[in-house]
Amino acid sequence: MASKDSVKGKAARVARRKPVVLEADTFADRIVGQGMANPQTLKANPANWRTHSVEQREAMREVLREVGWVQRVIVNRTTGHLLDGHLRVEEAVRAGVARIPVVFVELSEEEERRILAVLDPIGGMAGVDKKRLRALVEDMRAGTPGLDRLLAQLREKVGLKEEPERPEVEFTEELMEEHNYLVLYFDNPVDWLNLQSVFPLKEVKSLRSEGRFQQVGVGRVVKGSEFLNAVMAKKGE
Repeated sequence: MASKDSVKGKAARVARRKPVVLEADTFADRIVGQGMANPQTLKANPANWRTHSVEQREAMREVLREVGWVQRVIVNRTTGHLLDGHLRVEEAVRAGVARIPVVFVELSEEEERRILAVLDPIGGMAGVDKKRLRALVEDMRAGTPGLDRLLAQLREKVGLKEEPERPEVEFTEELMEEHNYLVLYFDNPVDWLNLQSVFPLKEVKSLRSEGRFQQVGVGRVVKGSEFLNAVMAKKGE
């Protein structure tokens, strides 16, 4: 039978092994304020290393128009420099927006450089749950070129292959003998607009070299029978 002294010693050892619980305020809170600011007054960070492609700008522009602001840009109150949100600020200035949501932090210049260097790369280290991402984007369509391209890239990442769309009017590489062609050339915008008053042209998607329809414009190829029917109907009015 264990003695009282040995039992007390065991209890003391267990007490010493008690896990340390970290309090919620272990991490310093460097956020010192939030509010609205004129984007034209915000200063780009001179050490910002991120670049933005035309496609990324287009996608950001479209999501801001369709959804709006869901995340504040970050400004270091010590220096007045942006830490995150350069592209959003640029698009806001481009669109003439007067006020955007901002969160202010207070960091030293050295801390600012550190956060600027690692903020995006840390986010980029996250893995991808392909099953959940697939469920999110499988049937999602934005209806705008930039976001549709981004969604197509995400679908490809999770193994969803998209069938290429077919153009509204099929083209042949050669002028076939059984086809007849008539080309109308307009050297001024007035005649071009007059044509469209007689025969309104539909909006169609354009095919780029990578094989995707990514932009919407005025269709310039129509079936001759449709054009004749429209002209005859216009004459009969």
